[in-house]
Amino acid sequence: YAQDCACVCDTGWAGDACEIPLCQATYVQNAADPPCEEGIWFQPGEVCTLSCESGYAAAYETYACGDDGTWPSNQIFACNIIPAQNIEDGAIEEEEGVLTTTTQGSCTDK
Repeated sequence: YAQDCACVCDTGWAGDACEIPLCQATYVQNAADPPCEEGIWFQPGEVCTLSCESGYAAAYETYACGDDGTWPSNQIFACNIIPAQNIEDGAIEEEEGVLTTTTQGSCTDK
C-alpha cells in the first residue's frame, strides 16, 4: 500500500484496515427510526440508548456493542408497554397485551 492510500470499508466495518466489526441497530417495534438515540452503527464498547414511543419503555437502559460486533445475546431489543396505574373515573383492563378503558359506575345512598 502507498502511504497516501486509505481503505474504504464495507458496510459494518471500520478502522484503518477495516478490521473493526460494527454493531447495527435493527428495527424495534414501538421504537423511533432509527431505534437508538446515538444512530445506527456502533463500534465495540459504544452504547445504544433505545428511544421508545410514548407509552413504551426500553427493556434495558442501554445496550453495549460487543468486541465481536454483536449485541449481548441476553439483552433483547424491545420497547415494552408501560402498564397504566390509575385513570380518574375509569378502570384499566389488560387483555392479551391490549389496554382498554371502561367507565366505572357511581354509587348513591338510598
